[in-house]
Amino acid sequence: MSKGTSIKEALAKWEEKNGTKAAESEEIKLLCQIPSIEKMDASLSTLTKCMKLSLSTNGIEKITNLNGLKSLKILSLGRNNIKSFSGLEPVGDTLEELWISYNLIEKMKGKWGTIFPSLCSLYFSLSLSLSFFQESVYLKNSRCYSCQTTRSRTWLRCKNCQSFPA
Repeated sequence: MSKGTSIKEALAKWEEKNGTKAAESEEIKLLCQIPSIEKMDASLSTLTKCMKLSLSTNGIEKITNLNGLKSLKILSLGRNNIKSFSGLEPVGDTLEELWISYNLIEKMKGKWGTIFPSLCSLYFSLSLSLSFFQESVYLKNSRCYSCQTTRSRTWLRCKNCQSFPA
């Protein structure tokens, strides 16, 4: 079995491809690495200016090492093997959008309005059962007013958000 790509290796590839230092960039896309990223290692802490981090379509099982991402507003973790929301707390004050669809999450714990005061969009189709979401009291965020669902998407919307990506 081959070893997965580390965040450090993926960032080095990203820097080579983009011709800029990852630590100075506002947007980092480490999508669909081959071999896939399996762990969110400490190299993430170097991304202090990153506002949008995309780690979708990898093999990540646990959210970790977000401590240094002081500017992070958008985090995309869709299509991984994540089982819980645990580990997001370090970016709770700045995180506005969380894209975490197609994971293995079954429960939401904690008081989301307290932990994530800036969260406007939570996109998690095919990660949680919709019935659990609708019955949940954990998402009571004073800025958010409705749960909107369509056949293909589920999100939490706040009244300060103007629109959602298509």
